[in-house]
Amino acid sequence: MPHPLDGARAKLSRARVHLDDLEGRIDAYLRTQPIQIREQHDRDGVTRHIQWIATTSNEPPAELGLIVGDWAQNVRAALDYTVYELVRRETGDDDPRWTQFPIIVDEARYAGQEQTRLPGAPAWSLPVFRGLQPFSDGADAAYHPLAVLADVSNRDKHRLLHTAATEIAGSQARVSGTSMLAIRRLAQNPGIVEGERVLLDAMIDTDGDNFQIELNLRLAVALEGIEAPINALAAVITDEVAAIVEWFTPALD
Repeated sequence: MPHPLDGARAKLSRARVHLDDLEGRIDAYLRTQPIQIREQHDRDGVTRHIQWIATTSNEPPAELGLIVGDWAQNVRAALDYTVYELVRRETGDDDPRWTQFPIIVDEARYAGQEQTRLPGAPAWSLPVFRGLQPFSDGADAAYHPLAVLADVSNRDKHRLLHTAATEIAGSQARVSGTSMLAIRRLAQNPGIVEGERVLLDAMIDTDGDNFQIELNLRLAVALEGIEAPINALAAVITDEVAAIVEWFTPALD
């Protein structure tokens, strides 16, 4: 027998299809070795200044942004379908199109958004919706999974393509070798590469050439302004929304 939230579940299933597609396309893109790293090396006596500089040689394809946009719209729709069905059950209105799942970062705005997006929602659900809001995370509200979803979804509505960038995630840099005398500075700077980025900046003293600098690098694709691998982040958000949908399921059985 059909369930009122089957539509929300179908949207999430479609979102996961987009995630699988995204994963494969990102892997293919990263195999093109889109980041080139050059070393800049200056020497003054025993002191060496070494920088590793990353440049983008192959921008991520526009198709990645399209897939992310399709994913976001499906996940966002799953939340809106859930509110729609709750209000439909509560009010008896066959098509309460005024509804929307509120996603609010600024707590001061929430009361007004609750009034415009949740009229007709059952009274018991209002504290639940409030508790799910990103502003509950305080200073980290902008990084809440739902806040990121809303940001990506809104970008897609107003800018048809997302600007994808390449992120470099690095582990702790290490210097070793028998020529090492002292480490004056050893700074690493992983993150999104848009054009050029200094990944490592080292100032060391040596009495020869027997030394090595190590920095493990891992490439990923991130959206502009969101320094996290987009495929992993999208999977976390999808799971979060799926949990919300299933939480409301018993109320609509």
